[in-house]
Amino acid sequence: MDNLKRLSNGVIQYGVLLRSRPILNCRLRISCAKVLAASFATAAASVTFAFLTPAASQVVHYPYTDLTGVYPAGGQRGQRVTVTFTGVSLSGLSGVRASGTGVTVRSFKEMGARQAQAELEISPDAPLGRRNLRVVSRSGVSDPVWFQVGQLPEVMEKEPNPSVAESQPVELPVVVNARLNPGEDVDAFRFRARAGEVLTLAVEGFVLDSQRSDLAFLDTTLTVYDATGRIVARNEDFQTLDPLLTFRPEKDGEYVAEIREQGYGGGDGAVYRLTLGTVPWATALYPAGGRRGTTVSLEVGKPDGVRERASLTVPANCPDVLDTALLPGQANTRPFVVGDLPEVLEQEPNDTPAQANPLTMPAVYNGRIERKGDRDAFRVPLRKGEGIRIDVLAGRILRSPVDLTLTVLNEAGNSIAANDDNPHTFEATDNREDSLSGDPLIELIAPADGVYTVVIRDIGGRGHPDFVYRASVTPREPSFTLDTWYDNPLIMGPGACGVIPVQIHRYAGFAGEVKLRITGLPTGYTGSEAIIPAGRLIYGPSASLTIRAPAEAKVGTLVPFGIEGEAEVNGRKVVIRTTPLAHLGQNNDHGIRRVTDTFLACVVPAEQYRIEALTRSVAGAPGQVVPIPLKIERLGETTGVPTLIPLRGLGRRHDVFGFSPPLSVKEENGRFEFPLSIPKDLAPGEYTFVLCRPLAGDFRGNRPTTTTEVIRLTVTGARTASVAAAGGKK
Repeated sequence: MDNLKRLSNGVIQYGVLLRSRPILNCRLRISCAKVLAASFATAAASVTFAFLTPAASQVVHYPYTDLTGVYPAGGQRGQRVTVTFTGVSLSGLSGVRASGTGVTVRSFKEMGARQAQAELEISPDAPLGRRNLRVVSRSGVSDPVWFQVGQLPEVMEKEPNPSVAESQPVELPVVVNARLNPGEDVDAFRFRARAGEVLTLAVEGFVLDSQRSDLAFLDTTLTVYDATGRIVARNEDFQTLDPLLTFRPEKDGEYVAEIREQGYGGGDGAVYRLTLGTVPWATALYPAGGRRGTTVSLEVGKPDGVRERASLTVPANCPDVLDTALLPGQANTRPFVVGDLPEVLEQEPNDTPAQANPLTMPAVYNGRIERKGDRDAFRVPLRKGEGIRIDVLAGRILRSPVDLTLTVLNEAGNSIAANDDNPHTFEATDNREDSLSGDPLIELIAPADGVYTVVIRDIGGRGHPDFVYRASVTPREPSFTLDTWYDNPLIMGPGACGVIPVQIHRYAGFAGEVKLRITGLPTGYTGSEAIIPAGRLIYGPSASLTIRAPAEAKVGTLVPFGIEGEAEVNGRKVVIRTTPLAHLGQNNDHGIRRVTDTFLACVVPAEQYRIEALTRSVAGAPGQVVPIPLKIERLGETTGVPTLIPLRGLGRRHDVFGFSPPLSVKEENGRFEFPLSIPKDLAPGEYTFVLCRPLAGDFRGNRPTTTTEVIRLTVTGARTASVAAAGGKK
């Protein structure tokens, strides 16, 4: 049931190795991105705005740039590759951006509103693995798509190739770049093989976030035929929805690899990479991570079950996750998580509390559920009132195909805590690849002095040497993380502002105020500050920040920046960096997001109005209406007055996702005011918000548009209101 739930919550869990076919055949397809978000937003908008007057129901749908795919989705080191982007609002193309190093954009051109091309040069020493590609147009900078750098020769699919008889010939070893387009497309590739050699055939589509035309994740089937058309090998899912198999031919001759989508779906975004050859392919690394500044001895799993030894020197200054290939000629990369805590390897046997490995907190416990029914146990001494946090990493980042559950036992052997799916990861990524996860987490306070035993097992009792995990065991302390709905806000014209909402996730009882600020802006750009008030966890935007562009800024300019949150935790100052996230879609009110390398705002043309608050500070009591003076400039042939919403944070339930009903600005004798209604139940204190144009959707499917800078609201206990003098900015 947990596997079924995970699939229905976003197909984000990577663990399907050895899982039963009924679960995978349930055909629960998840909209990975904008279609589902748009339908959700449309429904929400119809409910939210149904009671409004026609004047107040004006909403904005800005046509921001978005991508549905790139083809091919990768290339070989040392080669030049021409890629084609598909998406929306690609007109006025001004740039293409590749993250990381080793991939240089040599040229680009637009091909209408829905297509663009770029020539990429991949250096001979480019790091292997995935990186992000984005396009920049007059409508903004897109969310990223994956592009994979490999080291094998690569070819492009040549249509038609729908059958064994019409299959495309390829020479091994090779990576074939292909796509299933249109729906019901079938691709077939013919190759020669020798008897007894071990061939690897691997499809990568799901791990590249490839989508069918209905924006469900790509789910392919791989079948191998001999020259007579007889099936000799087949796989549908290995460690993900992508198939992989090893094949040992019985005799010399020609064979055909056929790829199709399980539901016979397809589309421009249904791209994949097929690797063929007698090449090393890693299925897991054990341990799956290590400490900075050390050399780690590793086991590398292979599809045929063989384990090979390798070593990895972890630089003292390196990212939290490395994408690495450890074997000579290895055709894929595997994630390796880097940290600063002491690292401990499990020691078998450790199936029972009596056999539990001793562990001193803090540390990372590295293990694997390597056989059917295997359990791993370690023990930690705790004093009464001492807190412990056990956070397991498996499906997140590592793509380990295991579904783990955690249990904590006291000295009498009684369970005092258990968890299967970490509730926090449904709301926060915390530098993890996926915001939905089946990895467990337990936080508890020791009820008495003693030695406590932690038991880790697969919930279905399965086991395999590739079922690796990392359990971070640290003191339970108040803390928080910050993230956003998206990493690419729009700045609505030179001299104007862009807005980005920030979410907080509170842990272990932290309830303090957090001060937010923009960091790292280029010269001429200014960032605001904001406050997340003290209180409980609020799911949704908790505050909004703004970036103002200089008047001379050019449309299409990219603006890198960062976001920090500062708070006092247990008497000490803590500064947390906000995780940049690309928002791919929405499912069951939980975001499907990917961690990216940086925040990137983009200057786009102004639309309809320029809006500026003539005060940056207002005050009032609960239940009062406070007028906010505005300067509004109508652009082009625009007439009338705009509708605006106060965006985060007044703390009311109706703006949990950042929205309250839009209201028309009041105009009298050329002066403009917005009537800010302070909720009756809002506690006294300091709050921040912006006034921005309402949207046709919400943040999960759109971007806030024209906005003021951040305004500070002081809520008093008395029913009096004051507004800073017009033009007097604070």
